[in-house]
Amino acid sequence: MFQIEPILFLQSFASDVLTAFMNLVSQMGYTPFYIAVLSVVLFGINFRKGFILLQIVLWNGIITNLLKHVVALPIPARVVVWISIR
Repeated sequence: MFQIEPILFLQSFASDVLTAFMNLVSQMGYTPFYIAVLSVVLFGINFRKGFILLQIVLWNGIITNLLKHVVALPIPARVVVWISIR
């Protein structure tokens, strides 16, 4: 079901700087980042636009979790295991 060649190709570019940058980018997908951005927009920029942004973020989370449960594709564990052995 999963093609591991594209994943391995992308991982061949690994470096400490790129890994640090991608970890920083990954942090933008977590709740504390959303709370910080929403707080700045709500209370620092424009309350109305911040409230609309809050609604979008909440509905996005609800729909995403719903779709994850409906689709329920397996995680490609063999790639993770193969890379960790290597």
